Amino acid sequence: MKKIKRIMRKKAAAAIAITLAGLLLAPPAALAGETKTYTGVEPLQTIGGYANSFGPTNLTNVSGNKITINYSSGPSPDIVWGAYSSSADVSDNTVTIGGGTVDSVRGGQSNSGNSIGNTSIISGGSVSFLFGGVSPNSGSAIGNRVTISGGHVSQVVGGYAYIGNASDNTVTISGGTMSLVHGGRSIIAGNAAGNSVTISGGSVSINVVGGDSYSGSATGNTVTVSGTPTLNGILFGGYKASGSGDVWTGNTLNVKNSNMAAKGVANFQYYNFYLPTALAAGGAMLSVTNAADIHDSTIGIRFLGGTSLQTGDTVTLLHSGSTINAVGINAQARGLIGIARIYDFALSTNANTLYATVAGVRQNSQVKALSEGQISGAAFLNQGADMLTGQSLQNARGAAAGAGGQSTGFAALGGSSLRYETGSHVDVSGVSLVIGAAQETATEKGTLTRGLFLEHGRGNYSTYNSFSDAASVKGEGNTSYLGAGWLGRWQKNSGHYLEGSLRAGRVSNKFGSNDIGTAGTHSSFDVSAPYYGLHIGLGKETNLGKNSKRDVYAKLLWTHQNGSNAAVQGDDFRFAAVDSLRSLTGVKWSYKSNETTTLRTGVAYQYEFGGKANATVNGSAVEAPGMKGGTGILEVGLTKESKDGKGATLDIGLQGFCGKTRGMGATVQAAWKF
Repeated sequence: MKKIKRIMRKKAAAAIAITLAGLLLAPPAALAGETKTYTGVEPLQTIGGYANSFGPTNLTNVSGNKITINYSSGPSPDIVWGAYSSSADVSDNTVTIGGGTVDSVRGGQSNSGNSIGNTSIISGGSVSFLFGGVSPNSGSAIGNRVTISGGHVSQVVGGYAYIGNASDNTVTISGGTMSLVHGGRSIIAGNAAGNSVTISGGSVSINVVGGDSYSGSATGNTVTVSGTPTLNGILFGGYKASGSGDVWTGNTLNVKNSNMAAKGVANFQYYNFYLPTALAAGGAMLSVTNAADIHDSTIGIRFLGGTSLQTGDTVTLLHSGSTINAVGINAQARGLIGIARIYDFALSTNANTLYATVAGVRQNSQVKALSEGQISGAAFLNQGADMLTGQSLQNARGAAAGAGGQSTGFAALGGSSLRYETGSHVDVSGVSLVIGAAQETATEKGTLTRGLFLEHGRGNYSTYNSFSDAASVKGEGNTSYLGAGWLGRWQKNSGHYLEGSLRAGRVSNKFGSNDIGTAGTHSSFDVSAPYYGLHIGLGKETNLGKNSKRDVYAKLLWTHQNGSNAAVQGDDFRFAAVDSLRSLTGVKWSYKSNETTTLRTGVAYQYEFGGKANATVNGSAVEAPGMKGGTGILEVGLTKESKDGKGATLDIGLQGFCGKTRGMGATVQAAWKF
């Protein structure tokens, strides 16, 4: 207890000294936003009791300054900061050290305000205390950065706060020598959360601490080690000198190379071991000399590339030169190569070692989500086909009627938002446009209408998948198509008719998700392929009175989307062609309420016989979503035309879907008679 009190008194005295000295600083002529480089020929300054100091100071917000110290000889400044303020926030300032000997470097300092987003960089020279951002009184240190590629530093702190919080600060080390490293540090009462230290080279002689809080909590901090650094101290996720604050929850250690060594590890809830490609059976990841206490921690295993490990092979994750306490750790872990291959590991321990043994290799069920992206593109092509073969064809026929055998233009615009049950489900929304010209020829037995058209559609979709053995996946994508075709209808005087259409073009599809494999890793594809389609239908129109008609019909609609290939996170996906074959039977009633207005309603039943999206990944089949099943359709609509039958005709329709496909669709049709 006496020792703790002495430490408290020393730290409090040091903090008070820093605060008092900072308050004495007088603002020099330098203004915010300066860029200055010092090479050793400039006279040194004495500012507010600090001898030989560089950096702009004022009493308002200070940001955007860049100070570079690159001394090769001569006296160096004692203290360098990017910017200083006694009370206002200090942000986005940078200090770069390339040479010379400096006692203290601070990317930005605000005594009573916040120090936010400041940066300190060192590639050479020697610094006793290197801070990204400092708030030595009541403010917080947030989002500051330290980068070290060379030189020597005694103590490194990404973000330093006396009473406030030290959060989201980062330290990145690729070279140089250091004694003590902190991602974030709160000296008295604040929390140290979300800080990170990444080390890929250099040497640290004492400890590495993700977050350090004297009496608050130090949680959610990350320490990542890779490459070949020399680590002679203990790796701490969180650290505290006294109190009952949490120093374990959410702290993560990432080990990204084999044969790494340190004095010890402590206060990490998560241990993630990234196995390099060269790691063979019997290899080791991390060794420590102290006893290792990892009880109740979660063990994660990842791969940095491929692997030669096979079922039954064992590697060492953590070896202690003393003992290891692994009570309550996860019994199994999984490693992922790309997004498709899962290696299941069984964890085991003895007195001083944590082992991982490959229990089996299987396909990641989450890859089905990519096939959901493929089926979404096919579903949107079907929405375009429905508009084309429904009111668009009727509209072309109406436009051509009475045109004296001359070609006449027509257009159709439709939008829909539908949900397709595919084993999981996808929501597809979009707009389709058809423009074309139609012509009608009259014969003794009836009329023949035919036309040519261009079609274009743009849509977006969301996919939703849940799995019994993996986390749920949500994906987002967009799709578009562009094509052309022919349509026609033979209408007999008796009311019987035969109709059909042909269409061809190219469909593009972009899909992405952050939920497949390792959380936060973006998996995506961008593919395009030809598509083809046709339909054939027959039916009979019957007059029910002077102003009413009934149309009973049956159709077959086929749409084919060619296959495509994509490389996703190093995995080879081959998407097979999607063939949709649907039957559609129904009846429509129309009523001419006055000379220019016609109302209609209808019911129909659609059945999808195919619509399956098969695929393989690395040569193995992927679970295929499909659209097979029945759907009920209810339609209402209104047609408005001019009194003399010339000019524009406008048709508006609404469709409701229930069953395998659910949702709403709308069409707006236009035609012109001349």
